[in-house]
Amino acid sequence: MFKALANWTWDGLGPGMFSIFHIVWLVIAVILSVVFVLFGKKKHSEKRDDTVILCFGLLLLVLEIVKELMYDVGYYGYVRIDILPFSFCSMPVYVALVGSLVKKAKVKETCYKSLAFFGLLGGIFTMIYPASLETFFIFTSFHTMIWHISMVLMGGYLIAARSYGKNLKNDLLSPSILFVCLSLVAVALNEAVYFGVLKPAQETPPTYTYEAEYMPGSYTSYKFGINGENGYSFLGEADGQFVLTPEHKDSLTVVITFADENGEQLLLQYTDENDSEKYIEIVDRQLVTTSEPTKYWEFSYIGTHPAFVTADGDTLLCIDFTDGKVGVGEYTAAETAREGSFILFTLEGIDRSGDSVNFFFISNHSETPIPVLSSIQKVAPYPVFILCYVVGFIAVTSLLWLIVHFAGKLKKEK
Repeated sequence: MFKALANWTWDGLGPGMFSIFHIVWLVIAVILSVVFVLFGKKKHSEKRDDTVILCFGLLLLVLEIVKELMYDVGYYGYVRIDILPFSFCSMPVYVALVGSLVKKAKVKETCYKSLAFFGLLGGIFTMIYPASLETFFIFTSFHTMIWHISMVLMGGYLIAARSYGKNLKNDLLSPSILFVCLSLVAVALNEAVYFGVLKPAQETPPTYTYEAEYMPGSYTSYKFGINGENGYSFLGEADGQFVLTPEHKDSLTVVITFADENGEQLLLQYTDENDSEKYIEIVDRQLVTTSEPTKYWEFSYIGTHPAFVTADGDTLLCIDFTDGKVGVGEYTAAETAREGSFILFTLEGIDRSGDSVNFFFISNHSETPIPVLSSIQKVAPYPVFILCYVVGFIAVTSLLWLIVHFAGKLKKEK
């Protein structure tokens, strides 16, 4: 199931912001928000509030478990510590479950006010500016929309049902303290995960080897790529263009067919977005794809660099990587391939070079995705950036509270 979800991809880099997909979900969000606000205004009961929030909490929990398994089991093949749910918008799953199940009134109120204002802010912001829609994975796009609509609906429902928005101190003091505490926990997790797990793994790259057992009639397959200045990269295909990818599972495959005990035939093969087998060939000194292979490649050593080549008279044509682009290099038998020619790899171990850690958007080990914060992050020392982050979110949440407050007053005057 999880591998199927990982292979359920868009034709390109997702629907993108303000696409038809995004606009349809915005319309759904507005309609459902009106429904839940009206529902919240009906006769209030503690039991009903707990039931509504518990249902949302369980929905978010299931969504997150499926998403984590899709990435960890279906795509990466190992647990991505840096994408575990502890971001700003991941908090509602914990806060909703605790708030709906806890009996202590002060704890419940803190959780519900946090969902009503901080949660509502995160939901609205992401629904309007869903950068995470730019993803290959269809499930992730639906996850993003359902998750953040749920945040909006919980916030709107709780404000209406519990009549929040009357007293700034009562509504925001305890949720702000909770937000600060969670942010400090996130800072500690960022450092612990980075220095304890990711940095050592990134400094010790996985081992890549070339091995083959010559058995007539048998075949095997390998990934292939380059070992360049920035570590290992692999050759992949996207929208008919050959690109480099840091994730070996996205890379193309070399299928080796053993003709006899002394020989082998190489095919450069991959599976496209329609699960159809494609093969790579060189035509007029350009890399092209075909559904049926017409020629085989050779695994040869050009100077000291192994490479995949085909012959064109006295010239060897090789898959090459120059100036960040994938293309075709030309060599004579006496020449040495340029640094970056593609070589054959099998993977032993885990390549964590692409992993990062950015819990709660306040890590100095990866770039923050929020535009204003990312600009501050580039110029401010880490402690100053954390302070700007915390104060900024509390300030914006206070503005949201003021909007709710004055909206309530206007309704009373009418």
